[in-house]
Amino acid sequence: MLKQVPVRFGQQKKPDDIRNICIIAHVDHGKSTLTDSLISANGLMSAGMAGELRYMDNRPDEQDRGITMKSSGISLFYHKRTPGSDDAQTFMFNVVDSPGHVDFSSEVSAAIRVADGALVVVDAVEGLCVQTEAVLRQAVNEKLALTLFINKIDRLITELDMGPDEIQLQLRKVVQSVNAYLVPLIRAHPDDTVEANDVFDPEKGNVLFGSAIHGWAFSIPSMAEMWARRMGFSAAVLQKVLWGDYSFNKQKKVVKKPGAKTLFETLVLGPIFEIYDSIKSGDTDQIIKITTRLGVKVGSKEFGSAGLTKRVMSRFLPLAMTVFPTLLETVPAANQLSPDRIEHLLGSENVGPDVTGLGHHFARCDPEDPTVVAYAAKLFVHGRDIDLGESVLDRIRKFELRESADYAGDKASADSSERHMAFVRVFSGTLRVGQTLFSTGHHLPEPTEVRVGGLFAMMGKDVVPVQAVPAGLVCGVTGISHAVFKAATLASSPVAPLTPPPVMSFPVIRVAIEPAQAGDAAEVKDVLEKLQRADPTVQVKFEPSGEMVIVASGEVHLGQCLDDVRRAMGMKAVLASDPIVQFRESLAAEATYQEAVLEHEAVSFRIQLGPLDSAAIQTLEKFKARCDALDAPSVFHAGTGTTNPLPDYQGKPVIAVGPQGCGTCVLTSDVPAPAGLVKGFLAATYQGPVCQESMHGVHVHLASFSCDDEEAMTGALVGAFGQAIRRAFMDHRDQGTIRLMEPIYECGVVTSQTHLGGVHTVLAKRRAVVEFEDMLPGTMDFTVRAALPVAESFGFTTELRTRTSGAAMPQLMYRGYKVLDEDPYKKATEDELEEWGEEGFEGLVNTARRYVNSTRRRKGLFVEEVLVEDATKQRTIARKK
Repeated sequence: MLKQVPVRFGQQKKPDDIRNICIIAHVDHGKSTLTDSLISANGLMSAGMAGELRYMDNRPDEQDRGITMKSSGISLFYHKRTPGSDDAQTFMFNVVDSPGHVDFSSEVSAAIRVADGALVVVDAVEGLCVQTEAVLRQAVNEKLALTLFINKIDRLITELDMGPDEIQLQLRKVVQSVNAYLVPLIRAHPDDTVEANDVFDPEKGNVLFGSAIHGWAFSIPSMAEMWARRMGFSAAVLQKVLWGDYSFNKQKKVVKKPGAKTLFETLVLGPIFEIYDSIKSGDTDQIIKITTRLGVKVGSKEFGSAGLTKRVMSRFLPLAMTVFPTLLETVPAANQLSPDRIEHLLGSENVGPDVTGLGHHFARCDPEDPTVVAYAAKLFVHGRDIDLGESVLDRIRKFELRESADYAGDKASADSSERHMAFVRVFSGTLRVGQTLFSTGHHLPEPTEVRVGGLFAMMGKDVVPVQAVPAGLVCGVTGISHAVFKAATLASSPVAPLTPPPVMSFPVIRVAIEPAQAGDAAEVKDVLEKLQRADPTVQVKFEPSGEMVIVASGEVHLGQCLDDVRRAMGMKAVLASDPIVQFRESLAAEATYQEAVLEHEAVSFRIQLGPLDSAAIQTLEKFKARCDALDAPSVFHAGTGTTNPLPDYQGKPVIAVGPQGCGTCVLTSDVPAPAGLVKGFLAATYQGPVCQESMHGVHVHLASFSCDDEEAMTGALVGAFGQAIRRAFMDHRDQGTIRLMEPIYECGVVTSQTHLGGVHTVLAKRRAVVEFEDMLPGTMDFTVRAALPVAESFGFTTELRTRTSGAAMPQLMYRGYKVLDEDPYKKATEDELEEWGEEGFEGLVNTARRYVNSTRRRKGLFVEEVLVEDATKQRTIARKK
């Protein structure tokens, strides 16, 4: 198979025969197992190892944790035979397996961007989960063709002991729940209308049912075709009635509605249920009888052996022989991109009303097109952290030395075992080794010229060198990592970059890292720079003090980043601080404006400071989200010429937005304001007075200003204005309206009724607020959704699994910031002093105060706290006679 890849890549010049799909789902719903079954059909692994090998999980930590962390691709082939002929048409499927854990949503974005269709996998027992909703949002935003795969139907039979009628009811509920969530998503797009093909309908063939772990699957069309031959029915007619409430009259051979047992129960679920039931009972005669009737060959030596269910079911309803034909019908070919998707990729300004410009090249997807356009969705390291065979590494090194030894664009040397490779989709033309292209991105000030060092067909844990990659395919590219920052657009001439994929996860957890040996500091910095380029979500900051900080989207993501850093340094010791959560300083909605006045011989001004209303905050947050998506926030203040997200507020012109030009604080003025005041505003909102965290939802109004010599006072104005803002903010302490904002996770947990109490205990201990709880239909399992503070999430998964004996696995998705409705400067009332006393009141838990003190202590700021309550009780020195 691997030997044929270079030849097939070079010969695959018909975009009609190419399908690019990604597999997306909630964690542990069976994506990697499903991919294993597709891979085994191509002969790259044995069918018996499918589901156990996890072929696409090629990182050691992925295998250890049992979850996918990085999107990885593989090219598979399907031969479609023409009825009545020995001829077969070969189709290439570029399959991208994506993570299901929410911490790696950016990897899902990269997978979705290079694909034209998505196979959405849903557990038949758990149904629609938190991350399923997230990946559906991403797929709809990217305008992909969707196909549903309801997995783990075997659990309904073996674990829940459901009968065929109960299974059909459960499957209907799963389809309905997914559609109920999907339709409003589509309607939310103003240019889209909900059509018949936009929702999942088994009768139309865009829904698959099966068990990836046992290697079987079916669709309504495939079952209709199978039973039509046996019953002498029309396959088209049978397809229309097989999913509904129709039954079959054996005597008259007439389909009627309704009936005691539906056709789906009798013809579809009946044989499956019989196979599982007979193998479970160990009745060899019954197994032989059923398999003979269904035309499944089973050797005599196979009876009683382990894995009999998988062998029988995979021969009766082979998974790949159902999935591949279905995807051929539901996913458009590489040259059949819809105008809406082309416009989404390029942006309306680059397409034109009649699909001109680059849109024309995207629509053609012609390998012979002289205009080459490709998209690098991400960078990844292929080498030291992946267990490649020695022969594969040798091939890569020899190939790159031969093809690109004269090119020093890539910082990594050709003989290095650690290679930065770009994950690229070719939309037009043909990529060739040694080709000169231009890389553009929202992070780059201008196009950068690059030269293709090497091209590789990605085969999961393997890569195979190729000479050329025609339009429509997905490949790996080396030699361009210096010109790719998270993502980039590659073209034969400078073009506007493709629109960035939506940001679904945000970095909220920080750690400061340093090498154990001071001499390794330069190497750590270099590795962090590469990590920031390769990981779409992670942020790396180099503080003026010399501190190096990683900002990750979650605890699992943070651990993966630290593992990558240590592995890239040859497992040298790297020290990391405890995780740090970023808070925000804000004001309660009911706060009134406070005034600060500065009167000096040379300068005087008066400001008013109060809270922003919710509508203005939402407008500014949308602007900030766009800046974050571009990964290059444009600072707005008067005179810069950038787009003003909020032209005026309360009838007063907005002259600056802070912090950092794209936050949720505004500065308005009735008088002209010099640059020094704007800098003071930006500095004050970036580091607030409570614990030097950024301000949120604050309105500063400059009522009056006068200065004798602005140029001479520029530096003094920055400091004076910043101090006035901080003083006015702290004046709200007397009102009790100062608030802290904390980041929040949306927590989803599925567990049994037995362990439900343990789940609630752990959630309550960590200040989580349960928002939804319901029993999964047809099961004894419960799904719980809660709002969990990020600051309380460290160690949450371990504690929850310990408390429930491993029966509960949470999924944490970043939701945003929420006001902690507690005054950090609250003083005791007379009643509280009378009940608790002054020392007793100080001992009461004030969560906001605790967060403020811990943050100030970490930053080396003064903390008002009693270190020794009673000195006489601390004396431990014994008196010696």
